[in-house]
Amino acid sequence: MPKKLAPNTKAEEARERKAAAADDKKRAAEKAKEDARWADDAPKGRAAKKKEEDEQKRVEAAAKRAEKKRLEELEAKEMAKISGKGVSGGGAEAEALARGLGARVRGAAAVVEARK
Repeated sequence: MPKKLAPNTKAEEARERKAAAADDKKRAAEKAKEDARWADDAPKGRAAKKKEEDEQKRVEAAAKRAEKKRLEELEAKEMAKISGKGVSGGGAEAEALARGLGARVRGAAAVVEARK
């Protein structure tokens, strides 16, 4: 009678590794297929692009308005400090600064003082 041989353990381990690798590859392919199905890679129409651009413009405009308002408030506080301290040269200059006409009035005041 022939002798019963033990199975080749190295060959069995290799088959298991190959089977596991094939399963992983198959799962990865299925996952990629599912992800591609739900991905938003479809080309957008002109209307959708315009809508996104308009939304972006609105956001940028709102940011600009907020920054402008912040700067105006900051300037108003500075003008209040100046007018509260009493600017040399008269109250007209402080009043003009508060209204935002500072550079023109200061220039005119310097010309008037130079003529005196």
